[in-house]
Order: sequence, then C-alpha cells, then structure tokens
Amino acid sequence: MKNFCSPRLARPALFAATVVWGASFVIMKNSLDHIGVYYLLAIRFSGAALLLAFLSLFLPPNTRKGDLPCGGLCGLLLFCAYALQTEGLKTISAGKNAFLTAVDCVLVPFLVWAFLGIRPTFFHLIAALLGLGGIGFISLDSSLTMARGDLLTLGGGFFFAVHVVALSALAKGRSILRVTTVQFAAAAGLSLLFALGFNQPPRHITPHMGASLLYLCIFATALAFLCQSFGQRYLSPSSTSLILCTEAIFSVFFSFLFAAEPLNSRILFGFALILLAILISEVLPHQLRDKKSKTAAKNSQEKN
Repeated sequence: MKNFCSPRLARPALFAATVVWGASFVIMKNSLDHIGVYYLLAIRFSGAALLLAFLSLFLPPNTRKGDLPCGGLCGLLLFCAYALQTEGLKTISAGKNAFLTAVDCVLVPFLVWAFLGIRPTFFHLIAALLGLGGIGFISLDSSLTMARGDLLTLGGGFFFAVHVVALSALAKGRSILRVTTVQFAAAAGLSLLFALGFNQPPRHITPHMGASLLYLCIFATALAFLCQSFGQRYLSPSSTSLILCTEAIFSVFFSFLFAAEPLNSRILFGFALILLAILISEVLPHQLRDKKSKTAAKNSQEKN
C-alpha cells in the first residue's frame, strides 16, 4: 500500500486520468443524443459517489473536521464546470470542446495569484495572450463572433480552473476517497435538481448507452478523479493543470478516430497556439527554475 501511494506515481496517475477523460468527450457527445445534460450528469456522479462510498466501507475511519465543507465546495465547482462544458458540447465538436476547456491551464496561475498570493511569471502572461489567440482561431467565425457552445465551454473551463486551485488548497492532508465521494454526492444532487427542472427523463436505455454510462461512472469519474486528487497531493496546481490539459490532445485523437470529426487548418492552428501556451506557461518556468537551482548548487560547491 505504501508503494501504491508513492509520490512518484503522481504524474502517471494524472496522465492516466487524461487518457480516460480524452475518450470520454466522444462518449458524452454521443450520449447527449439520447439523454438530457443534467440527467446524464446526475447518473454519472451518482454512480461514482455510490461506488466510492462502497469502497470506503473497507477502509478505517479517517474523517477530519472540514471534510464535508471541502467536498461540498469542490462538488459545487465541479457541477458548474461540467454543466457548462456539457451544455456547450451539445452544439460543438468533442475535440473543440476539449481544447476550449483546456484554457483552464492558462487561467490557473492567475487564480493561484488571486487566491494564494503567488504571482504569475512573464511566461504566464505570454501564455495567456497565446491562449486567447488560440481561442479566437478555434471559436470565432467569419463575423468575428463566438457561438453559444463556445462561450459555455469557456465558462466550464473557468470553473475547472477554480476547481483545481480549490482542491489543491483545501484537500491537503485529507482523505482522498472521502473528499472525492462528498464532492461527487454534491454534484449529483445539484445535477438531479436541475434535471427535474430542465430535462425530460430518458425513456429507454439501450445496452450500448448503458455501457457508455458505466464507463462515465466508473472510469471517467470515480477512478479518474481519484487519480487527480492523488496527484494533486504531491504536485502544484500549475503542474497539475498542465498535465490535465493534455486530455484535449487525446480527445482530438479519439474524436478523429471514432467520430471522424473534421479538422480544418484554422482550427488546427488554434489548437497549436493553445498547446504552445500551455507549454510556455508551465514547462519554461520549471526549466529556468531547475537551471537556477543547479547553478546555485554548483556555485555553492565551488565556494566550499
């Protein structure tokens, strides 16, 4: 168990989550043809919450004061993020939806500055401008206006960024399983409330649809978010968001492979700009920091 929870597994766990989430965009897109947004989210989060609650029965009690408020707040942010993202997915392609959501990676350093007081670097400012340019190439039409689905997806990306920062700040030292279970239960309750108000219940669930829902509940929600919560225990919010944003690349791959979604040069250029923004925002600052650390260590050794 000790080796299973090794900090060395933080990055592999996050990358595993991105592959699973990358495939889920196509599944969600196809599922929306048969079930309303909020019923889909209610089933997804309810199934995941029940699965994690069952698993928690086999673990010793480890509840800390504040676990419920922490999980509840994260669940609220998660619901807002997925509600906006999934509403946007109804009218835009899965790949486009994934890349617009990936803008949360550029936003995270600025939210960390706002809430945790850690200032963004010059690279973050450049990345923000490139990210905005990428959004423009992907989303703006010939009249230089954005479609409703694009705006909703960008709103979802904002709440995903807030969720990453909140989870990093509030869930440190807490039970990953219990906080994740509470946030799923909160998101499920909000989804069901909205479903009863805005959606018609699904009349018939086909075996194919049932398999899709099981994938979303078990892999894309329960296991993937456990991987995210585990990874964030050992990595910074910015590093976490960088890895999570690679799900957009997997989404485009799976969308092209299984849904034959068309891609033109303008959209591909927008994808490239957002990917470049992600790399500049996260990779270059870390490389410079490592270089300075090595130089300082070398100078210290020479003095000694």
